[in-house]
Amino acid sequence: MGVFRDAFKTIGEAVTDMSSLDVVTYKGSIEAELSGNKMPENFQDVLNLAGTSEVKLKLLASTQMKLDGDILAYSDTAITPEEAEAHRDLVELGQENRLATIDFVHRVVGLDDIA
Repeated sequence: MGVFRDAFKTIGEAVTDMSSLDVVTYKGSIEAELSGNKMPENFQDVLNLAGTSEVKLKLLASTQMKLDGDILAYSDTAITPEEAEAHRDLVELGQENRLATIDFVHRVVGLDDIA
C-alpha cells in the first residue's frame, strides 16, 4: 500500500508543480570565492557561495503562466532583442517540459482507460 501512496503523492506533487510555469531572466555578474578544489555542482551552490561575495543582477524579464490561462509578464524597457528572444526561448522550453510532464502523468494514470 505504501508504494501506491508514494506514487500518488509524487503524481500530486507533479500536478501542483504544473499549475504554474515561471521563467525569470536576469543579467549581471556573480563573484564568489572558492575554497579548495571543489567546484559548485549546481547554480544554487553558486548562489550560496555568492551570498558572502558580490552579486549584481538586473531583472530583464519575467513570465508566469498559470494553468487556468492567466499570464503575468514583465520585461525591462532596456531589454535587447537578443535578451528578449533568449527569454522567449526559455518560456517555450518550459512549456514543452510541462506538456511532456502532463503527457507522462496522463500515461501513468491511464486516463484513456476511464470511461
